Amino acid sequence: MNLAHPLGLLYSLIALGVLLYARFLIPGKEFFDSLPPCAFKTMSHLPCLTCGMTRSIIALSRFEFLTALRMNPLVVLTVVILWIWGCLAIVGLIRHRSIEFALTPIRLNLIRVAFTSVIIVHWLFLILDHR
Repeated sequence: MNLAHPLGLLYSLIALGVLLYARFLIPGKEFFDSLPPCAFKTMSHLPCLTCGMTRSIIALSRFEFLTALRMNPLVVLTVVILWIWGCLAIVGLIRHRSIEFALTPIRLNLIRVAFTSVIIVHWLFLILDHR
């Protein structure tokens, strides 16, 4: 896997753009009052995996990291991973060298299991937090 791929830089810039948009263009409480209710939660009475995502992004854009973690920890984790990937892409482009690592089938399966586990733990957090 090539970590210095230009897509890493693109994804990081998109994440930065979303945070800047949230910081400067989304108004206060009236914005949240205008949002429609979550269809998944309305039908199932359970929070969806993205519950609290908008509030988490807005909190991140204001450097309120603990609030962002409280709203949706998965958003914070995703933004951090995208920023790290972007930094590695920049380093790779500057050095004209790729930062690569090999994924054996066993490592790839471990990553899949870890990813699935993180999603399940995240959803349990949202459910237990009574969202």
